Amino acid sequence: MGDRNKRIWPFLLLLAFTAALSAAVLFIRFPYIISLVAEYKSNEADTNATLEIERALFKDGEEVFSPYALKEWGRDTLHLAAEAAIAPVTSKEKAEGLVSYVPKKTRLIGISERDGYIFINLSDEMEKASEEAFKAIEDTIMRAVPSKALRFLIEGEEIELPVNSLN
Repeated sequence: MGDRNKRIWPFLLLLAFTAALSAAVLFIRFPYIISLVAEYKSNEADTNATLEIERALFKDGEEVFSPYALKEWGRDTLHLAAEAAIAPVTSKEKAEGLVSYVPKKTRLIGISERDGYIFINLSDEMEKASEEAFKAIEDTIMRAVPSKALRFLIEGEEIELPVNSLN
């Protein structure tokens, strides 16, 4: 019996040390954990928040701006503007005679800001798009996030087009 007690003491000491260390870590990190829970709960309440973006569409060949509401879900204005710019025309917009020149299945691969530029990476459907489609995307994004130059990429490859000369 004595031999068995000698073997259990190191285990009990290790268990006590682990419990003390865990309690210390929790005590030190407790305010951080509480703030994470509070942030999660506050974000949870915002899941239905929407942002209205004015997007460029066309009516009778003239560019017009139409409000487009998107759920925020923690996304920034730049991403929301890009999504609004490539979204298909709604039934309400169709009824008003508005059209989009952005190809229907165009996907947003990514959008980022770097070195004073906004880089928007779109799917290969944009290879066949007209200059009006690029202008509408640029105008929508510039209206939501002004004072940045926009550069287009298709499937990760930067393209050159005279977007600024369209204005």
